[in-house]
Amino acid sequence: MQRPSPKLRVQAIGPSLSRTSASTDPIRRIPECQGGSKCSSRSWRKSSSPWPATSQILHRGSLPPPGFQCYESNQPRTLATNPMTRANPLVSVVLPTRNRPDRLGRALASVLRQSYTRFEVLIVDDASTIPADELVDRVAPGDRRVKVKRLSERAGAAAARNAAFADAQGDVVAFIDDDDEWKPQKLERQLAFFYDHPSVGILTADFEIQDERKSARIIQYRGPQSLTPAHLLWFNLPGSFICGTLRRSAVGDELWLDQSFPSVEDWDMWVRCSRHTTIGIVKEILGRVTIHTEERLSDPASELQGLKAFERRHQASMSNACLAFLRAHQRMEMGKGWRKRFNVLRSIVTPSAGASTLILIEQVSRQLGMFRADPGLVERTIARALSFD
Repeated sequence: MQRPSPKLRVQAIGPSLSRTSASTDPIRRIPECQGGSKCSSRSWRKSSSPWPATSQILHRGSLPPPGFQCYESNQPRTLATNPMTRANPLVSVVLPTRNRPDRLGRALASVLRQSYTRFEVLIVDDASTIPADELVDRVAPGDRRVKVKRLSERAGAAAARNAAFADAQGDVVAFIDDDDEWKPQKLERQLAFFYDHPSVGILTADFEIQDERKSARIIQYRGPQSLTPAHLLWFNLPGSFICGTLRRSAVGDELWLDQSFPSVEDWDMWVRCSRHTTIGIVKEILGRVTIHTEERLSDPASELQGLKAFERRHQASMSNACLAFLRAHQRMEMGKGWRKRFNVLRSIVTPSAGASTLILIEQVSRQLGMFRADPGLVERTIARALSFD
């Protein structure tokens, strides 16, 4: 297996762009806009250079701070063939929900606090007993960026997200569940990464985990330094529906969730999408996952059937070791209590020596990660092992 490319880390925001002559500069100054009134169709940047870095581009519809001037662009700032070279792409935020108004309020508020403001929030209410639009009216009164679609009957998480995909207008699609939260710079950091790495079409990041069942303690999930499409046949994209973000133009027609999958439909989508593009990772904490005992959109008891559906779809792309690894995890989902623990031990023995070794490494890493409060140790260890396969 080919070793993954070196880690991708945001070092500086914005590519290095050469200065152009005054006659060819596609950005002309608007002298009358010096910070007094709002500017609905222009971008602001410091006047020292005709080419702005991404970090210097502010958001439309807000006032420019001191030291910034208002400019109007007549042409794309760079090659028009790359959608992410636009300074302020529209981001479609997909947010499914069901019967968790308090948590939905916190999730939505975290999106509205984003430092990058050109987004639409597509909330799909999966037939909640208390309609989500009542909560939205309180949290985001009059905010036209927030749109609510209510399903007449409960359809599940995959159907809810597919309904949002159908209405999404942005090339960039970001995900958040109603029990998760984003850090204020989440979109800004990821858009900057896309801008600096035009070949990347899928992006994730590190995040926090708060388990309300045990304590209020917050621990950090630090995932692998780099990922390849081959890695995603072994494990799901870290931060799937909390930090996962993609460019629709980079993933072909694969932005859809298979509603026949009882679970792991997100894993299936990421694998399909990754065949069209490359994967990047922002090594910053950009979100928070909350673990709780309240009702979930998906059914955790359906994990085994979801893994079997994943095998049927992707078996042809798997090596013998990868297939043995997946089937071992199917056995781990069988039974409860002591039977489940016994099946975990039994699953170490597989037809593939490589898979058996990796499962043993995984289980040791999992226990060590629990002891050290380092839940990302499992994926980091597996990714490192696969890199030297």
